[in-house]
Amino acid sequence: MFTITNGGFGSSFAQNPFSQAGDRGLSAYDRRQRLVLTYIWDVPYVHSTDNVGFRVLNAITSHWQWSGFATFESGRPDDIISGSDTLGDGRATNDRPNVVNPNLPAGDFARYSKALKGFAGDLGRNTYIGPNEQYWDTSIQRVIPFGIHHLESQALTVRAEFYDALNHANHDLPVLNLANGPSTVNGDGHFGDLGSTIHGQRQIKIYLKYSF
Repeated sequence: MFTITNGGFGSSFAQNPFSQAGDRGLSAYDRRQRLVLTYIWDVPYVHSTDNVGFRVLNAITSHWQWSGFATFESGRPDDIISGSDTLGDGRATNDRPNVVNPNLPAGDFARYSKALKGFAGDLGRNTYIGPNEQYWDTSIQRVIPFGIHHLESQALTVRAEFYDALNHANHDLPVLNLANGPSTVNGDGHFGDLGSTIHGQRQIKIYLKYSF
């Protein structure tokens, strides 16, 4: 069973159904390196309540918590396709090209050429590795206990969550269809174009929760 690759525009079919060995390669979910850091920090606060000043500082600085996680991972693999039905099986999304200059980087258009009609390309499956990705998600919250007789078990929680807090741009996979021609300008939609990003920009959510 194949997972559709090439940014969702690829094929779940083998390049050549009579030569399954030609489609041995990396899984679409292959991530060679992945590091996730998780943290929770109860922010230090003023404990003393000896006088009015300390009591005010205690009320302001207590019950804060900072938490979140950071994810760093290598890029995901994908197929480079010719964009034309060279094998004659009626599909133009499962035909890969030939490698004519292996000294060039994987994302260079000049590295490949379309296979001859009726032949499968010699490029392996999922040989292109996309850009590395990193995500910084964090949150800060304050629990405000009521501290009133008969209401000691009740509290109000204010929480702010920041997704992609650093607003770091994670590039999506580039266009990997050779039929589009080489990219010359960012966003032109041609081969190698890295014009799109994953998950958009920073998002902030604010919650208010009443516990009783």
